[in-house]
Amino acid sequence: MSVYQTIVRNTYWSALSTVGGLLMGLITNIVLARALGAPLLGRYNYWLWLIGLLALIASPGLPGAMTKFGAEYLGRDEKETASAVFARLLRIELVLGALVAGIVLVYSLLVPASDTAALALVAFSVLFVVVEVFFQAAAKGAQDFRVFSQASLIGGFLYGVAAIAIVSFGYGIYPLLIAYIGRRILTILLIGWKLPAHYTLQGSPAP
Repeated sequence: MSVYQTIVRNTYWSALSTVGGLLMGLITNIVLARALGAPLLGRYNYWLWLIGLLALIASPGLPGAMTKFGAEYLGRDEKETASAVFARLLRIELVLGALVAGIVLVYSLLVPASDTAALALVAFSVLFVVVEVFFQAAAKGAQDFRVFSQASLIGGFLYGVAAIAIVSFGYGIYPLLIAYIGRRILTILLIGWKLPAHYTLQGSPAP
């Protein structure tokens, strides 16, 4: 495939993922706002914001490094080296994600009981989010935008359907956070299923 074709293909999938995500997010948020009301929706969005912030702390430049080195080594047809970089950075990411999640879990035992369950779910969410973001970065490095775009669309759609069903049956924040975790797990599985075409967990020593 030529460079021009790759650019067109990646632009198409990136745009489709962005537009589809915005539309599904808009519909889901409208339904959640009507069903939960402003106070509960505000609390739910706060937990989502906290997950994003903690995931950012647990990923100090690692996804960007994966995209850069993945593109560099795969572009030179050095799959073994790219795979070694992938494996090493993934291990670091898992350690950092587990460390941040562990700190949040310990902290959840010190806060009022009303927030304990939510913080525990936040802790698990952080670990899955950092892995998902890292897998997306690896797919970008391989110039395979289709993989993570499709995974994002499928995960976002199923999460939206689940979230709407949850609030329609009168459930609140905790089931929504569980659905959020389920979305991240599904996206990881969908991307991870395709990544072995570009990377393996074994390769030559990373530079």
